[in-house]
Amino acid sequence: MHDIDGRAFCLFIIMKRLPLLLSLAAAAACFAGAQLPLPVVPATLTQPVDRAIYIIDHFWDGLDFADTTMSRDTRLIEQSFADYTSLFSVVADSTARLQSAVDRLVAASEADSTAAAGLREIAEIYLYDVVSPMHNDEYYRLYLNSFLKSERLDEGARMRYEYQLEEINKNRVGETAADFGLVAKDGSETTLSREVVGAPLTVVMFYNPFCSECHDISAAMAADPAIAAAVASGRLKFVGVIADGAWSDFGTALPLDGPIKEFAAKDNCVEDEQIYSIRVIPTLYILDSEMKVVMRDVKPTRISALAAEGQ
Repeated sequence: MHDIDGRAFCLFIIMKRLPLLLSLAAAAACFAGAQLPLPVVPATLTQPVDRAIYIIDHFWDGLDFADTTMSRDTRLIEQSFADYTSLFSVVADSTARLQSAVDRLVAASEADSTAAAGLREIAEIYLYDVVSPMHNDEYYRLYLNSFLKSERLDEGARMRYEYQLEEINKNRVGETAADFGLVAKDGSETTLSREVVGAPLTVVMFYNPFCSECHDISAAMAADPAIAAAVASGRLKFVGVIADGAWSDFGTALPLDGPIKEFAAKDNCVEDEQIYSIRVIPTLYILDSEMKVVMRDVKPTRISALAAEGQ
């Protein structure tokens, strides 16, 4: 993956200063050597959001996907894709406009089947892969919606994207998370909803006791002062769930480190019924006291920052 910080920073500055710009000439230095120039925003558009929407709508105007010398230039397309998607947060409330813009991009890319396949691959790597710094299921949903509108997808690709869309539709941020049964080490039973009650925020960690990264992450969170303070004050709770087995399968496993209550999913329901999207182990969700999803596929650093916000 290429370094996008420099140009993304330039784009951020442009967004912040859009009301002051009469044209994009003032930003030329930021894009020296770039092959895909940003569109010139009409001076009649004075509101930052309107100017951002215009840039998103016309971002790809300088690229003819039928020109394979450009459309098959992986470095150019990858960098442009990263820059383009970095603008989405400016108009996050304009989902319909974003969907329309992505629809046009995907349709334009189909002027060349190789370019279209390349765009689909880049979108998946950047937005669907949970280890990507730009991972964002809500943005990837826009692309999936567009991909699935195409009549040129082969059956294998269509099934792949339908599965991915089904995955990211599970337990979306703002929705009520799916409840399920939990079994403790001593055999006692409860449910996720019962464990969530009583704490403003609960981190649900789907893990495997033999997963070294799970132990490393839980130990790091246990040693984090902000997280420790949030747990001590009752603002934050941790629930660990073995998603792919019963306690009897892990009789010799070491327990997780830190202030975390451990359970196994009853009857292996999380894996068998696929009620949560778990693409990597561990996978962390944050739920509020009413079982609403606050964050999903969250990184420990974000949990630390969230804990610190409440201090």
